[in-house]
Amino acid sequence: MSNLEKKLREDGENIQSMKAPAGLEDRLRNRLDIEPPKSRNRWKRFSLIAASLLFLLFFTFQFDTMAYYGKKILGYDDVLTDSLSELNEEGKGQVIDKSAKLPNGIEVTVNGIMLDDNRLIVMYTVFDPREGEDSKFSDYLIQMESVFGTIRETSGFGTVNDDNTKMSYVQSFEPPNPFVKNIDFHIAMDDNPAEKATIPFKLDRSKAMMTKYNMKLDESIKTDSVIYEFEKLVATPTQTVIKGIIKVKDKKAWDKMGMGHIAFQIGLKADGEMIRPQGSGLTSSLGGYTFDLEYEPLPEDVKDLTLILEKELKFHEVNVKTELDQKTIRLAGQNLTIEDMNVTDGKTEITVNAPEDFGVMEAELSGEGSSISLESSYDRSFDKIEEGLDKQHVLVFDGSLTQAEVLTISKYAKVEPTYKTIRIAGQ
Repeated sequence: MSNLEKKLREDGENIQSMKAPAGLEDRLRNRLDIEPPKSRNRWKRFSLIAASLLFLLFFTFQFDTMAYYGKKILGYDDVLTDSLSELNEEGKGQVIDKSAKLPNGIEVTVNGIMLDDNRLIVMYTVFDPREGEDSKFSDYLIQMESVFGTIRETSGFGTVNDDNTKMSYVQSFEPPNPFVKNIDFHIAMDDNPAEKATIPFKLDRSKAMMTKYNMKLDESIKTDSVIYEFEKLVATPTQTVIKGIIKVKDKKAWDKMGMGHIAFQIGLKADGEMIRPQGSGLTSSLGGYTFDLEYEPLPEDVKDLTLILEKELKFHEVNVKTELDQKTIRLAGQNLTIEDMNVTDGKTEITVNAPEDFGVMEAELSGEGSSISLESSYDRSFDKIEEGLDKQHVLVFDGSLTQAEVLTISKYAKVEPTYKTIRIAGQ
């Protein structure tokens, strides 16, 4: 029971136990006998005043509780994460409850928002009465704008109701410029973006949540091929974000692989407990990449913070020769399957089934005394398997051969487990 609830209960018990002073009734009767009769209207006015005073007394005690519960954004108990649900129960959001409708009957309602220094969270629902639509809940565009331009979307998730007519979303956006007061929330169909419905709302910054920690970092983790530099940690009530730079010795190899999204994995531990990751972002920059790592909010009064490099991209030089008619390549402790080979526009392509975290960097295709070198590689499709994901890894060779016989792989890259740590806060 909260302090407020205890106070209300005690006040209620005190009121119930109040008694009039002894002799009060006799004195009042004597006074009435002395005074001349008055108009009944005066008694009515006195009754109204007394009732008003009692109401004001009761309302004063109850106001904080009513305001506290009135701030909760309703309808998202099954959509929010545990941490966001707790903030919502505490009334940390701003209720909006405004709707707009497209000509085709699709209606969007912005129910509420949460704001801190890491993100702007928008809770909205989309009611779509259309039936038999394969692309339902995915064929429209959502955009947020302010006087400074578009507010960039970062991530989101949602759930659909049982009759497939309404989807509830929790969408994250970059925090708007500190001077932004008014925001326009737009919805439009993919095939007609010019025709949109708009929900304007005012940002109440008095309801923005305070930052827990804003730390400048000067730490790094070094490996054989990469340096991870950590620059900043911002911990707010909705999430924890760590920003930094990856300096890569062979950036061309990383770009060629196209594996930046899985090339590394960094865990965050607070007072001995792992903090659940929420997502990450990677952007190419001069000499490397910039990254954002997102985690669940930190617990209160954290004393120790540790970063753990759990996975990294490693390069291996080998000399593995495989005859094409064997169809199987033994490499990196696994059997890779050669699916097919074809020649297109003067280029020879060999498709290999491989794990998601694997890529060929250097290779040669030879036959009848001639050879051609690997020009590039790319991933075409992914299939879910028991161990994770399997992909079609396409090797593109510069040229063609009359009779291709042997595939020689001289360098490959693979995401592998590791364990390197740095302490960013604590004793």
